[in-house]
Amino acid sequence: MIRLQNIILFVLLAFSGVYVSSWLIKPSYVAVIISFFILTILTLRGVRYSFSSSIFILIAICVFYTIFNQFALEGELPTIIFYSCLILIPLLVSTFKSSTSKSNILLVSYIILIIYYSFETFIRITNPDYSHLPKTGDDGITSTFYIYKINSIAFEDSNFISVILVVYYISLRSTALYSDIKVKYSLGLNIGLLTLILLTFSRSAYIGVLIFECMVLFFFKPDVNMKLRGLLVSIILVGGGICAHFIIEKIASDPSFISKFYIVDLTVKYLSHASTLDILFGIGFGNAINVLGMGAHNIFIAIFIENGLIGTLLYLYILIMLSIRYKLTMLLIIPISIMGLSFSQIAMPYFYVVIAWLIFVNEDRCEKISKCCNAHL
Repeated sequence: MIRLQNIILFVLLAFSGVYVSSWLIKPSYVAVIISFFILTILTLRGVRYSFSSSIFILIAICVFYTIFNQFALEGELPTIIFYSCLILIPLLVSTFKSSTSKSNILLVSYIILIIYYSFETFIRITNPDYSHLPKTGDDGITSTFYIYKINSIAFEDSNFISVILVVYYISLRSTALYSDIKVKYSLGLNIGLLTLILLTFSRSAYIGVLIFECMVLFFFKPDVNMKLRGLLVSIILVGGGICAHFIIEKIASDPSFISKFYIVDLTVKYLSHASTLDILFGIGFGNAINVLGMGAHNIFIAIFIENGLIGTLLYLYILIMLSIRYKLTMLLIIPISIMGLSFSQIAMPYFYVVIAWLIFVNEDRCEKISKCCNAHL
């Protein structure tokens, strides 16, 4: 039984975030299918799951609602399956507790991920897409990095990759900070992940990492001197102000930045003529582009349009309840949610896997983490 649980831990951590766009069957698909199969075996063997019953019920309601609703709306099957991976969260916590060799499994998983996305980064940067050069001849920020964001072997845009890398970076840092599990070469792994994040050229990823580190410093690290906190706040504010002064004009004219507001405007226009049923239940996964004329990008707008108001409220309530019940999950949920306002997938199995991992760490070191948080939250 222990061996099966080790397989789940390894398969999900190593491969739930691995995508190859040209493959019909993605490694992440296989990882999820194998894990569900093993979890079914463990359940039939009588394994008991230790998790908040109220949140378990809420997640089950959200998943069953989504499955029935999306099949009725003929939503995209892969998105339905991956979105339904929410149910993995309560099932995986006990599995992680019972697994052995966690340190070695984590080490190998991070190495696999870093090797794959290093290869992806090399391919993307050495094959720039010059069709994304500005036609005006401006050599500003658009020409500086947009040409290196497109030719990915994993996704059509490196922003998707940045979300995966930030999720894994947060999981590694949180494990090192709040767990007794020691991952070898964690400093090198962190540097590797940060380098790959930098090379995605995703501003939302940079913001996500900064938010995470600020949350760690100000809310989850009570041993930091208050004067040092004040000094760091001043540095962040002054540094942020200086950066804003130099780049605000360029960002304001950046097509990607402008598109975020354009999507909101398109959403408001869509809602003004959408039927009550479409607003309540959505129009099906993968169909937002049909009513907006472009990808929704914003995860919450996408869920709202495609899974309806009911599905959106259930999803948000789950994230809020997880953050309240298991405080450590805030370190992941808040940065990724903020990144999702700019660019994110609807279905993120790797996100749910790492939430389950942080819940395991939270439960394992509950007293220490509660002491950290209660003093500042």
